[in-house]
Amino acid sequence: MVNDITFADSCGFTIGVGMISYISTLFSLSFPSYFTQKIRSQNELENVVNEEALLLGLDPKKIKCNYNEFTLFNFNNGCENFVQQKKNHYQLQVSKSFLDSNRATVRHELYHIKKGDLKNNSMLKYYFINEPRAILYGSFKIQL
Repeated sequence: MVNDITFADSCGFTIGVGMISYISTLFSLSFPSYFTQKIRSQNELENVVNEEALLLGLDPKKIKCNYNEFTLFNFNNGCENFVQQKKNHYQLQVSKSFLDSNRATVRHELYHIKKGDLKNNSMLKYYFINEPRAILYGSFKIQL
């Protein structure tokens, strides 16, 4: 019958709608970041990293940055921009993509460093605490 909706069906629907709403919210929060200063060279990336690291109280000498060719999937961790930790030093990769090579992306990745998000965290903590917090800082400079 048409009206035979089970509790499991309604829970699945609710979770699906909730996830779509959550992902849409994260995207909308990151949308303003696409209008920040574009990064077009390795030298420009290094300058932005130095400026933003100092604003966060990080030592820019401990952060090496690379301006790489755009790839849809970077096999280091499945995304275009990332931070890798090596004994209290960090490597920041930023791709030359038309969307993500900007100042907000650098702020976002540096905020992950400041908050210690590079430690092995659960997927739930990453998606519900670490990533939204970094999105807020990258887009609006709101520190949580």
